[in-house]
Amino acid sequence: MSRVKCRYCGAGLPVNVKAAAIDRLYSQTVGLSITDTVRQHAKRICDLQREEYVIEEELRELLDDPRFDNYRTVFKKFGFGDHLSSVIISQIYPIEGFLDASGKPEVKIRLGRNSKKPTKRHLSLRRFQKALGGALDGKSFFYPTWDDAIQGHLKICTQVFKLSNC
Repeated sequence: MSRVKCRYCGAGLPVNVKAAAIDRLYSQTVGLSITDTVRQHAKRICDLQREEYVIEEELRELLDDPRFDNYRTVFKKFGFGDHLSSVIISQIYPIEGFLDASGKPEVKIRLGRNSKKPTKRHLSLRRFQKALGGALDGKSFFYPTWDDAIQGHLKICTQVFKLSNC
């Protein structure tokens, strides 16, 4: 949390000579200086940052659960942080929910629409991608508004899914 933000939201930082000098500096600047509205916004930001810190600590504790060890091992290979790992685990745990009754990825073979040749349909993989937001929309494989970073994460998660079934 920024000391300046905390200073102006009244977050309990001690008033000292330097803080008083900063107050004088801002009171003599051109513009609106530090108004009550600015102080309220700074307080709101400080409160949100404190709450975010508490939530991140709770997430770290939850991620240390032994049920997620295999997931975390694979995520670390790909360089995923705690935040991204927790979001993905919240969507895909347990991964067995994407598999068939025998614990294998569900793949159906059907005749292609045009070629009439046998075509594999990876149903488990599609369900997994849909859970992560990569659903097919009939015209394209991914929504065109997605940026490259999200598509990259989806491809990596697909690899995670494939690795977990080895």
